[in-house]
Amino acid sequence: MAEINADKVKIGELFNDPLQFSIPNFQRPPSWEKDNFDKLFEDIYDAFYAKQEEYFLGSIILKGEDNRYEIIDGQQRLTALAILLAVVRDETPDTSLKEEIQSSLYTKEVKIKRTPSVPRIKMWEDLSQLEDFIYVPGK
Repeated sequence: MAEINADKVKIGELFNDPLQFSIPNFQRPPSWEKDNFDKLFEDIYDAFYAKQEEYFLGSIILKGEDNRYEIIDGQQRLTALAILLAVVRDETPDTSLKEEIQSSLYTKEVKIKRTPSVPRIKMWEDLSQLEDFIYVPGK
């Protein structure tokens, strides 16, 4: 029987650890509307300016090992967070922040293991425009 673990993880850890996520083929396509994104972003904004130390984003269920995980539940939230990071990256005048965000959207290259830097969230093929928007600055 598979082992099930529950951990409390900060968003920064999801986007800075050497984790790579993929969306399995059995997942339904993204269905979030603008209102869903607005609600998530407003909640994060409010929590930030209220100086909340913690904000519950919802559960994310992953299956995998060795830093490679399939997103079983939470793919729309993770994708929305990647979109938010991409928008901040493209809109900020702060060059170092742009670079920091861009590097968080990719896994870290490990030269000694010959592991290249790759997009942190691997989308379906038919979402290549969304993937370009997230991973290519200025798209």
